[in-house]
Amino acid sequence: MATQTWALVHLPLHPGEFPCSSIYSNFDCILNRIHNRNRTKESLARIPWIIWFLWMRNAKVFDNKEISPMKVIQSATSEAESWRLAQITPEVTEENTNTSAPELLYRPPQRPFCRFDASWKGDDACYGGGLVIENEDGTTTFANYLWCFQLVCIDSLL
Repeated sequence: MATQTWALVHLPLHPGEFPCSSIYSNFDCILNRIHNRNRTKESLARIPWIIWFLWMRNAKVFDNKEISPMKVIQSATSEAESWRLAQITPEVTEENTNTSAPELLYRPPQRPFCRFDASWKGDDACYGGGLVIENEDGTTTFANYLWCFQLVCIDSLL
C-alpha cells in the first residue's frame, strides 16, 4: 500500500532510487533528495502528511480497516492545505492615525533611589540581604549584609 501511495505522488525519482530495502535510504530520499530537486511548495508540503497518514495506516490495519492509497493522498493534500492556511497571519492595520507619542504608563522614579531584598529560612538563626543605591549622578552603590541572632524561646523566660 505504501509503494502504491508513493507511486501516486509522482515524485522526481531516478530509476531504482525509491523505494529500496533500507528505511534510512528511503527517508533520506523523501526528506532530502526530493527537496533539492526543485519541486513545488505544494507538493513538498504534502510529504510529511503522506508519511503521517501511512504511519496512521498501521493503526487502521490493526483495527481491520483498510485505507486506499488515493485516500492517503487526498487526506495528505487536505491537511497540507489546512496547515498552510493556518500559518497565514492577517496583517493588522493601524486604525488610529494619531501620530503623537503615547503616554508612558510607567514613570521611572527620580534619583536617588534604593532597591533591596532579603532572604531567610524559618528555622535558621541568620538572614541576609542586599541593596543597590543609585545616586542622582548615576553612580551606583552595592551592599550586602548577613545578620545572625540567637533564638530565644519566650516560654522558657517565664
